[in-house]
Amino acid sequence: MSSGFSRLLLFVSALLLSAGAAQAEPAPQPGAPEIYRDGWDVPHIYAASEADGYFALGYAMAQDRIAGLAFSVLRARGMLAENLTPADIPAYARMLASTQDDLVALDYEARLWQLHAHAQRAASRLEPQVRRDYAAFIAGIAAWRKTNPSLVPSWVPADITVADLVAIGHSDVWLSYWAGIGSDDCVRGGVEPFRPKAAPRGASNGWVLMPSRTTTGGAVLLSDPHGPIDGRFVYEYRLHAPGLESAGFAQGPMLLIARNASVGWAFTTGSPDVSDCYVVRRVATGAWRYLFDGKARPIVRFPIDIAVKGGPKLHFTGAYTRHNGVYSPVIAEDAKKVWIVSTPYIEHLEGIHNAAWRMNRARRAGDLAQALDVPGTPIQNVTAADTHGDSFYIHAGMTPRRPPGFDWQQPQDGNTSRTAWRGYHPTSDLFTLRSPAAGYVANNNVDPRFMYPDGEPTAAAKMPNYLLAEGWTPEGRRTDREDRFLLAVAGTPKFDEETARQMALDVTVSRSDRWTALVKAAASAAPGNGAFTADLAKFDGALRADSTAALKYMLWRRALRPELNDATARNLADVVMRGATPSADLIAAAARALDSAAKEAAVLPQGLATPYGAVYRIVSDGVSLPMSGGRLGADIGGKDKPGPECRIEPLLCPTTLFAIGFGPPAADGTRTAVVGSRMMRLDFYGPQGIRSFTMQNPGTSIDPASPHATDQMRALVSQRELKPVAWTWEALAGEVKSKVVLQRER
Repeated sequence: MSSGFSRLLLFVSALLLSAGAAQAEPAPQPGAPEIYRDGWDVPHIYAASEADGYFALGYAMAQDRIAGLAFSVLRARGMLAENLTPADIPAYARMLASTQDDLVALDYEARLWQLHAHAQRAASRLEPQVRRDYAAFIAGIAAWRKTNPSLVPSWVPADITVADLVAIGHSDVWLSYWAGIGSDDCVRGGVEPFRPKAAPRGASNGWVLMPSRTTTGGAVLLSDPHGPIDGRFVYEYRLHAPGLESAGFAQGPMLLIARNASVGWAFTTGSPDVSDCYVVRRVATGAWRYLFDGKARPIVRFPIDIAVKGGPKLHFTGAYTRHNGVYSPVIAEDAKKVWIVSTPYIEHLEGIHNAAWRMNRARRAGDLAQALDVPGTPIQNVTAADTHGDSFYIHAGMTPRRPPGFDWQQPQDGNTSRTAWRGYHPTSDLFTLRSPAAGYVANNNVDPRFMYPDGEPTAAAKMPNYLLAEGWTPEGRRTDREDRFLLAVAGTPKFDEETARQMALDVTVSRSDRWTALVKAAASAAPGNGAFTADLAKFDGALRADSTAALKYMLWRRALRPELNDATARNLADVVMRGATPSADLIAAAARALDSAAKEAAVLPQGLATPYGAVYRIVSDGVSLPMSGGRLGADIGGKDKPGPECRIEPLLCPTTLFAIGFGPPAADGTRTAVVGSRMMRLDFYGPQGIRSFTMQNPGTSIDPASPHATDQMRALVSQRELKPVAWTWEALAGEVKSKVVLQRER
């Protein structure tokens, strides 16, 4: 095989174990890689070498996710439409693509950026051990396929390469992050990009409480990435091998959202400005040349031919320049100009893989500064904690040095070197925090200058703005989730384990007491709504599935929106954010909203007794369950738009810390969770190690027939619970449900 391993001979023993048998199962010994499955079907891998561990990871992931792996590989190659019909799209990817035209759009993205070609070059720049690990991962996939040919869809490629694995580490979020930051600049300049447009970017919560703020004797860390509610694009695992101990969520073979024996970390959306948009004037109408400092340069064109399964081949033309010395594709054009996006990441696709490999070897939280000091480092807020009680935060990204005097959130003149990059900032230039005196670190998608109530940290004062903000996280950006966290920390000197868990899963509307005070002030002006208002006035602020008051609150908030004008919205902001007295006009508006909401509640199937979860649901693979948490902004993908209160003060339209965004109402009035918390990890640190708790929506398997397709949605996500991670063999032994022994002959 091209993987570098000799011919494989696979011996598999799969044992379904009772609890009693599991207790008798001997501890793994150095030798053949072994995969133990717990009650949630999460694989626990024990191997005699790092490469053997990756071999077993590839085998396990193929067993659970062969269609998902293949989808990612074909997406990165730009070959989805050629091989798949809409019926073949894995459930977790259907928010990205549900039609053949969607598949074509994703193919166009990969071909325009030439992701696979750049990944082929990047593969040679992987750390040598990473290349060996990835080759072993591919061999593990092949081993599973060899023994299970009937379970492999016909469209799954047989020739997966290391370059494919490099590319899939980027393709799933390329237009959201790396390219998306520059594309957003173009959009702000009034440009309509070619297909596909930039995808919605994820959010996320990440925070650390240091030992001085806990009763547990150690730090606490939350990793809570947000995005499309089906979190099965990553794979939960445990891997134990000499020199590598890791647990978390892998993207392909990349152990990215993870922890090891002594350090754990969280990623949240937000970074320096790592990409730019340039507008380039052609030398003449329709010409494919431009002048740069007066000298002619080409705009290089190339064909993009996309085969479509069951349909005619489609023909497009891509184009690019070499601005800033990097491949910079044309994303829009007219007769006189083209718009290009320039990002260093296209030339360093290996970076995130090398960084993840290094992060898994960190022994202290501060070691991540060196681990992330690679070209093409992850572009995220990285928050970390360790068993020594220390914390580390870095606003990470490979950031160009830019000349002063330009608004880097807008398209720049691409015909002059005056706007060209001046190299790249070293990691030491980035904003970092190490074990701050406040005793906590949190970045829930905010400008890092607003991570603390007193505003800008001193270290940020003299930094160029582009090192602190980019299009999605503009200068001064705060979030309702950060506000809720800061209020909780201010009101809780020390967190015990249960309080930390409650904060991770919190569904409380920030400053809810001031909202209910407004309800009570409006009640006298709406006397006909006694039962409705009485229940609403008891709202404790929590959007819980079993709460009737929570649903009434949501109905009232939606009804209030059209009653507001700019003046009453500003007064509302003062009332909620600063404790001001509501004006007569605001009280009247709130009263009219009570009338409207009460009428809407009266016609619900259960009338005023309808709980929040009867309307707000989480759904997967035919299973529909009541859901807690929510957002007060716009529907996801619906016609409902934010009101004036959201524009005047965004914190008035919050998403709860346990973040759930719902789609528009269905014909029966229910709303389904679309985005939000989908793969959470909560860590408790101490000298004896780390205890972790996780959830992944909806489950480990992407096979709807599997009992593990929706088991975590049923028992954890919809119930706001977390499952313990069996890190040690002693913790795992009694939970083992199956065992597979893999042996390979070299």
